Amino acid sequence: MKKILYIHPEESVAYLIDRFENTEDETLYLAADDHPALFTDAVNMKLLAREASVLRKRIVVISQNPAVLEMARNVSFDTIAENAAELERQEAEAAAPVAAPAASHTEEGGEQEEEVQVRVIRDENIRIPSPYDEVLMSPPREHGEEIRYSRDADEHGASASEEAAPSPMRKMMRGKSLTWKFVAISFIAAGVLAGGAFYALSPRLSVSVVPKKESLRFDFQAIADSKTSALDVDRSKVPGQIITIEKEVSGEFTASAKQDKATRAEGKVTLYNEFSSSAQPLVKNTRLRAPDGKIFRLKDAVTVPGATVQGGTVTAAGTVDALVIADEAGPAYNIGPASFVIPGFEGTSKFSAFSAKSSSVMAGGSAGEGYAATAEDIEKAKASLKNKLTEETKGYVEANVPKGFVVLESAVAQRAPEFSQDQPDALGKFAAHMKVAYDVFVFSENDIAALTEYHLSKKLQDARKALPGTRVITYEREAFGPTKETLSFTVKASELVAGSIDEKQVKEMLAGKGEADIQQILSANDAIESAEATFWPFWISLAPSNPDRITIVITEL
Repeated sequence: MKKILYIHPEESVAYLIDRFENTEDETLYLAADDHPALFTDAVNMKLLAREASVLRKRIVVISQNPAVLEMARNVSFDTIAENAAELERQEAEAAAPVAAPAASHTEEGGEQEEEVQVRVIRDENIRIPSPYDEVLMSPPREHGEEIRYSRDADEHGASASEEAAPSPMRKMMRGKSLTWKFVAISFIAAGVLAGGAFYALSPRLSVSVVPKKESLRFDFQAIADSKTSALDVDRSKVPGQIITIEKEVSGEFTASAKQDKATRAEGKVTLYNEFSSSAQPLVKNTRLRAPDGKIFRLKDAVTVPGATVQGGTVTAAGTVDALVIADEAGPAYNIGPASFVIPGFEGTSKFSAFSAKSSSVMAGGSAGEGYAATAEDIEKAKASLKNKLTEETKGYVEANVPKGFVVLESAVAQRAPEFSQDQPDALGKFAAHMKVAYDVFVFSENDIAALTEYHLSKKLQDARKALPGTRVITYEREAFGPTKETLSFTVKASELVAGSIDEKQVKEMLAGKGEADIQQILSANDAIESAEATFWPFWISLAPSNPDRITIVITEL
């Protein structure tokens, strides 16, 4: 007689495969009409076919549902298009003449009767294995093929009925390995939720602290030494250096004196010696001839240095500047920059080796009435240029000191100024010039910062720390040493400092304390300006005994 397994409407594919394993018959007849959703799911059917092949079972699907029959044939299952109960009844009647009906039905139909009972079970206390049981199945045992499973919601439809399952079914389901895993997962999930709730509701204390701040002022003596190359914090000595900065100012002024006689133009030239390495003296009034033939004479005797000669070849000419004056009066000699030769050397080898050039115009030549600057005019020009230098010196020097260096106002030494003037023009205007050089004693900002840090560290207590970006430094009482090689000065520093809070120590002191004790502990801390304690949950008023459950938040005002 056929071994027919009736499929329960809520039965999972994992449970059905488990029934395969517990059935010794090689041919299994599956009554599918009570659970068509399982047999129309392609993934489920492939899984059944694979497991049937592994277990060497022949599967015959009994159904009157065309979709079920077609899906069964797609996975090479045999099919019978009849009602399973009717087929079973017909076979029972056919077998009655040759065997004792009652005995035969009892022996061969024991499991059959159990399956029928399974089909009608409705027990709210029994949970049929869910679709996720399939994920816990052992991997494929043939061909190394990995199959991923997804299930339709149709596989789990109706809820269990009010009837209680018979004892055999209840025992079988309790023995399934997949069912207890879901029970375990449920317990684990409940444990996680309980643990999360316990953690969330565990006592915690958060303390927001504002450190106490104050301005710390101090000063110290320091020396910048131009002969020192390294910082010496113990002696408060920093390396110093002297740099030279030049400044030139000019102005236009008016000549107040008139003159009736003609004047000669004057100017400056540069003399060149490309003849030999020997110096060449030139006497006063030595003539210089311009390209247009005009003659100018040296106002004073000069000596032109010898040229630089290497291997018999002149590599650099010897040069010297000299003042010249026109040979004749008149504006015709007010010529622009030009080249000159020395007529006295004409006819000799020196003629082509000595020359002169002017880089500015010759000026002051006039034919008749003209202007002349008086001594008073010159003094006024000098005073005006000195004032102009004084106004521009401070900003100019500071702007030209290399970045990262400190320059003090009293550490700027001015050399004697050089004054020069041009001849008045036809309108009586003349230009005057003043050039001055400054020796500036400077020292490094970084060295002063290091010195300040050194002196600050000796004044700070352990309970305080300096706040970055709040330091202000000024200098007073600067004084040069006798040889101008050292500069002493006073450094005045101010800086904000804040209380240094030992979070670990505060947590340990607050652990297990009540509100009153917490307030007293925080108030007694010299490093704290103010504090705010927040308890969680809101109904507690005692700090956790575990310091790790206490949070300290440092807030800067």
